[in-house]
Amino acid sequence: MMLHRDGGVSGALTPCEAYLSSLERFGMRPGLERIEALLQRCGAPHRSLTCIHVAGTNGKGSVCALVESVLRAAGYRTGLYTSPHLVSYRERIRLCGREISEAQVERLSAELIPHAEELAASPSGSPTYFEFMTALAFCAFARERVDYVVLEAGLGGRLDATNVVSAPVVAITSIGLEHQAQLGRTLPAIAAEKAAIITHGACVVCGEMPRAAREVVVRRCREKGAILVKIGDDILYSLMRQSPEGSVLRLSGACGAYDDIFLPLPGRYQASNCAVAIGVIEGLKRRGAVLPAARVREGIASARWPGRLQVLCREPLLVVDCAHNPAAARAVASSVREIFPGRRWCLVLGILRDKNIPKICEALLPLATAVVATGVPSDRSAEAAEVARACRVRTRAVVEESRDLREALSLAHRVVSGNTADGIFLAGSTYLVGEAMRSTTAESLKCKA
Repeated sequence: MMLHRDGGVSGALTPCEAYLSSLERFGMRPGLERIEALLQRCGAPHRSLTCIHVAGTNGKGSVCALVESVLRAAGYRTGLYTSPHLVSYRERIRLCGREISEAQVERLSAELIPHAEELAASPSGSPTYFEFMTALAFCAFARERVDYVVLEAGLGGRLDATNVVSAPVVAITSIGLEHQAQLGRTLPAIAAEKAAIITHGACVVCGEMPRAAREVVVRRCREKGAILVKIGDDILYSLMRQSPEGSVLRLSGACGAYDDIFLPLPGRYQASNCAVAIGVIEGLKRRGAVLPAARVREGIASARWPGRLQVLCREPLLVVDCAHNPAAARAVASSVREIFPGRRWCLVLGILRDKNIPKICEALLPLATAVVATGVPSDRSAEAAEVARACRVRTRAVVEESRDLREALSLAHRVVSGNTADGIFLAGSTYLVGEAMRSTTAESLKCKA
């Protein structure tokens, strides 16, 4: 991760930004000891919160955004914690639909940093970036006395910093091969890590996933006496129509019946995420939440989750997506073909080096008549040359390399102007999409929104 000045504005770092920057060197260090110690020093703010906990390989951010939007439409005060961010680190913490203000961050971090420095001097060692942000989020939510916190797990579940809560409603969105060095080499092993967020008596929604993974979730629910709702069995959905602006769905089963519900997140895979979100809503109803059908529809229709099959520019067409693993790449490629039939794409591709570069390329390259490989604004970025090599052995399209995103987009514009492609599709990393969104202006991208 590379910390960008908040909102992409140049200038000196705030005290919180400077401290977060100092934590980046610790990388990912799974474990609960540090976050529990840090929260204890802060008065255990997480103990006062009612949380909805969401884990999974793909789709968990979309599910979180949908659930939070429904709760807010029904009049509840909400906290939303997601990661990573696209443009500003403050996006990770949202209070009643708005990202936390810089003033709030600075007030809370002034209280939290001394506790974190005490922890750094202890045998536990310094918290990581993610752990500090998680503690900051819990402090903010407790201070604002929100009714519900919608909490996205970061890496896995069992040892993820968010797994310090006992959530009455849980969702496992999907299971795929990811972070295998940390989570395990097989789908059941990864499923076990994610299903570890399921606590005793919870209402659990299980998304669509391979049978071997689902069996692990079912077993965990049985062990914990949890109530299980399965998408595809207990809740059914069908996609009625779709466009770049979103989809119209029909859902039925354990959730009752929702006809012609508008989902503003485009892509067939988002229909499955919406079904999971509806399952979570039904779980919350069982726990006493008042969520009328009209408010559910309103909340789904007003949900926003940027960077997912998002049209950034119309002329020329520029579409971005955060697909950063093979399963996500396959799903988004299929949806691109459905939503933009017959469109020829110049694929701008940047991938982190610890991802499955060949499989991501394999999934996305059939869309492309031309490819521009580029780096990602992260210390974990694969070199453009490495991405280009992976592409060249899998496509006959011309593959170019670029030094940075600005040059990549310039090359892609040239391809579209030369009529070799009809639009630009940018994917491969959340950090790359964030960089594109930071720089998206008519002047910098030479496009019309």
